Amino acid sequence: MYPNEPAVNQVCATSGDITAHSRFRLEIIDGIDRHPGVSVNPANSILQRLTAVLQYLHQTYPDENWGQYLKDGQPAWEKLLTAGHSRGAGHAGVMGKHYPLNRVILFSGMDFLSNGQIPDWVQNTTRSNIYYALHHEKDELLDIDIVKSGWISLGMGAPTSADQPLASGARALITQANPLLPLAGKFHNMTAVDVYAPVSITENAWVHLLQ
Repeated sequence: MYPNEPAVNQVCATSGDITAHSRFRLEIIDGIDRHPGVSVNPANSILQRLTAVLQYLHQTYPDENWGQYLKDGQPAWEKLLTAGHSRGAGHAGVMGKHYPLNRVILFSGMDFLSNGQIPDWVQNTTRSNIYYALHHEKDELLDIDIVKSGWISLGMGAPTSADQPLASGARALITQANPLLPLAGKFHNMTAVDVYAPVSITENAWVHLLQ
């Protein structure tokens, strides 16, 4: 497991530096030293681990067509969807700015600065059409207003309720559904953890996000 504590927003939100989040996350993504708050080398980066697992699957299960996700030994980004929950949502979001991914899905996650500025990757609307997201109105860890502000900056369009049938173009989804388990963090986790998620999430929002 790569270094996962402290959370990126804990380190970067008070920095006043709009590049802090992307530099922190890019070091986790490709292992190039960019931020003093984290230490990940190329061998343990997301990029290397993703490449290695795709190569392994292609070699070990040749009949399962994993090779379609590789191009010249590297990920075939245009065929890949990245998704992340909480701090992982930020990793997926930054990857969408640096790799030609097919789609990015943000579950219960958004980067922010406490001084009201917008992190650079969030205010950059390049390829905003590939971004999708799901957040709970009562999220315990990340205020919905911060998330909505980030969605606007990403050019994702007006939020849509995930608790009703969804139109094909909806990309920023909000839910008010009740989690199935009354455990700590139930609203934050409900968007991505199946034991918390009711049918409105598993058979409506998730299906929509993956279509």
